[in-house]
Amino acid sequence: MKTLFLLRHAKAGDEEPPLPDSRRPLTDRGFHDARLVSEALRQQDLIPEKIITSDAVRAYTTAFVFLATFEKISDYIVLENSLYESTVQDYMKVISGIDDSISSCMIVGHNNTISQVAIELLKRNFEGMKTSGVLVFTSDAKTWAEFSASTCKLVLDLSPSQLR
Repeated sequence: MKTLFLLRHAKAGDEEPPLPDSRRPLTDRGFHDARLVSEALRQQDLIPEKIITSDAVRAYTTAFVFLATFEKISDYIVLENSLYESTVQDYMKVISGIDDSISSCMIVGHNNTISQVAIELLKRNFEGMKTSGVLVFTSDAKTWAEFSASTCKLVLDLSPSQLR
């Protein structure tokens, strides 16, 4: 069985002076919401074995907030530049490339693409992921290459607004 967590990065700010998009940091609300959601996952014992994150500051900072809550060490995270300014196919390629010895993995990315990946896996319209929102899918697939809409089901849709 494979479990996939899709996590949209936490709320990022627009800095003055402006920073390049990939360097935008999290806001205080972003840190708060990421802690809130990661703690809710931990309380439900929903902790992935690995986190693969976009290399944009707001995404990998979100991943490190989850890492701290899960009490894991930094080699638990992999930075993946193909998750920034990417397509659904880029995400699916990353998912299919996960080592099959790993049964659960979190992908941390950006809208609109991460919401489009969710739509692809759900095979239905979906209003889109909120910042710090996480979707958890399970699949009976034996390999990550087999993980697809036809093999998976949504088991959790969690956003910070549900926890406030």
